[in-house]
Amino acid sequence: MTSMLDEWTLEISQPDAEYVPHYLIRLNADGTMNFRAEDGSWLDYTYTIDATHFSFTYTGTGLSSSGTYVIDGDKLIFSEENDVN
Repeated sequence: MTSMLDEWTLEISQPDAEYVPHYLIRLNADGTMNFRAEDGSWLDYTYTIDATHFSFTYTGTGLSSSGTYVIDGDKLIFSEENDVN
């Protein structure tokens, strides 16, 4: 999905949460995603995305998340379906 290749604000949707986390991500054409950590460092992930689903895996540990998403301006709003540890 070439149109998805860009820098996005990733918003993790959490029902009934007082705090909704936001992260800066970069989706690259080679299936890698750069994720900006709270300390300002960049973490390497792999990802897959289609018209409705987004999955990503942290290359450092293999932890994965997947779910559905919607686009709102420059935000990719992610709703997790499962957390695979």
